[in-house]
Amino acid sequence: MRLQKQSGFRQLAMGLSVLIASVAPAFAQSQAHPAVAKPMDVVPNQILIMAHKGADKDECNDAVHQVNGTIVKTMTNGRITAYLVEVPEGKQKEAMTKLGKDKAHFDAVQLNHRVYANFNANDPLFPQQYGIGQMNVPAAWNFKADGKGVTIGVIDTGVNGAQTDLAGRVDHGINIITDGPGDVDLGSNGFFHGTFVSTVAAASTNNFSLGAGPAYRSLIIPVDAFNGQSSTSDANILNSIFYLESRGCRLINLSVNANVPFTFANQAVHPVLFQSFIDFYNGGGLLFNSAGNDGQFDNSPRTPYLIVISACNANQGLANFSTRGKPLWFTAAGKNVVSSDVNSQPLTADGTSFSCPYSCSVAAQIWSRNPFLTNAQVLTRMANTATQPPNYTSNKFGFGIPNAGAAVAGN
Repeated sequence: MRLQKQSGFRQLAMGLSVLIASVAPAFAQSQAHPAVAKPMDVVPNQILIMAHKGADKDECNDAVHQVNGTIVKTMTNGRITAYLVEVPEGKQKEAMTKLGKDKAHFDAVQLNHRVYANFNANDPLFPQQYGIGQMNVPAAWNFKADGKGVTIGVIDTGVNGAQTDLAGRVDHGINIITDGPGDVDLGSNGFFHGTFVSTVAAASTNNFSLGAGPAYRSLIIPVDAFNGQSSTSDANILNSIFYLESRGCRLINLSVNANVPFTFANQAVHPVLFQSFIDFYNGGGLLFNSAGNDGQFDNSPRTPYLIVISACNANQGLANFSTRGKPLWFTAAGKNVVSSDVNSQPLTADGTSFSCPYSCSVAAQIWSRNPFLTNAQVLTRMANTATQPPNYTSNKFGFGIPNAGAAVAGN
């Protein structure tokens, strides 16, 4: 489907939310949601394993060889190490069982999950900036909480560094697959998702052009985990997190997820990847993740390691497509959200992919005003000051809509 561009507007609200179907960005579909979950999708003949701390590298390699496997990529941040392993066709389950029992060398073993981009455009003539107002962002701006001094890592399709509302604030980053630059948005399924996500969070403000972003003075470090393809994998995401840690990022936006029950919040499905979430949090970071667009209920538990965000509409109701459930922390605008595209033109779309950067940008605002707060303190402020929508339940909205003004002030 073709995304329609919007013209004739100057101050447009930003905020595309996109959720994932397996491990990729996804725009919400307007159709009725299926009654059953979509099947799990994985990269054929690959498994992902987390090495036990202190395990000898050669011994790990020997253990992999004993199941006729080959380590094709080693990923580490200096504290934890993961291996991407290729095994003979049809031998994934057998290899996982044997390696999973080897507790002397491996802490976790999982399939290398794959996800796809899936998006749909909305009415481009509905350019209301309701998301910024819902989050009380202007009140935070009055405290000079504009994202200055804060870096947001964006794991996505890359980000166009020359985009009008981002120019001068996009690092070269990396293409985690090719080791090329990340400040080129190669897109996914014809949509340049990473650029749109970034303008939602951090578009330049008061520049008489396009939209406004809550953390409009923050720096974006883009990590292209798709390389122009329609899907990415757990291994690529894990390696992206390690890269951003090496760059000193305390905030990561991951507008990618899998369908229920295979979401990233399900530690049993993603045990290796989840250890990287835990490690990032223990190192002082916060990782914001879009809940998904399949309209299903997620029974995975809420943890501080993954800040899961649902999508709401202009009336503060849960968006009809949004995944809901127990892992939610917050909700933010995700229905009829307007931001600017890779060519610096206004565009509208639905999806939790854009609710996620809205929420992430509030954390950036808090840290820009209060740089010595810990990640736990930032998260606590957001939770304690969030606005509960009408007909509030935690399974729809988590703690509610982030209130940037109150959170920055510490009220």
